[in-house]
Amino acid sequence: MVGFLLRAAISALGLWVASQLLDGCTSRRPPSSCLRRCCSASSTLFVRPLAFILTLPITVVTLGLFLLC
Repeated sequence: MVGFLLRAAISALGLWVASQLLDGCTSRRPPSSCLRRCCSASSTLFVRPLAFILTLPITVVTLGLFLLC
């Protein structure tokens, strides 16, 4: 859980820095970018294991080479 929160905080900081440096990327407040990144990280938390399970047959057929991508 601590690793997840740390990754979400670092990603939120990166999103905020990008909004400060780039013209097309906007973020009004740091808490809003943190909330966006936490939502994105939580969806990744659930989608990644599901994608791994669904691609397991391909991984077995290719002898694990599919995991290198």
